[in-house]
Amino acid sequence: MRTRIVLTAVGLALLAGCATAPKQTRNICAVFDERDGLFSSWQSAAERTEKKYGVPVPILMATMYTESGFQPYARPPRTKLFGFIPRTRPSTAYGYSQALDGTGTTISHRPGTGLHGGRTSPTRSISSAGITIKTAWRPAFR
Repeated sequence: MRTRIVLTAVGLALLAGCATAPKQTRNICAVFDERDGLFSSWQSAAERTEKKYGVPVPILMATMYTESGFQPYARPPRTKLFGFIPRTRPSTAYGYSQALDGTGTTISHRPGTGLHGGRTSPTRSISSAGITIKTAWRPAFR
């Protein structure tokens, strides 16, 4: 029983850092150092996306910072009725790259990603940002 509790506590401690924003969001080198994990390295994901789509790493990371501030569960603020009653959100943007439901479908509906798994996954969000930027700015990134 005691080992089960210890294993559970260790497991929760390891998972606690998985879905949190980096501490130094204005320094991309510090973000890359902090998010250089065993299973998910933001720097290698950004470099793979740069190689695949031709969008430079600084542009990818600046887009993610602008869209969500590196917050994994970022959403637009709710509109208010009479200034204080929460209503709907102005869009369905969600996650690191703030992908909408329509554009997020290709990311989030892959097997094993759960409902919003693709949009809260930094590696998939970096790839999604690369696809979106390359599509929108074709002449600039050949």
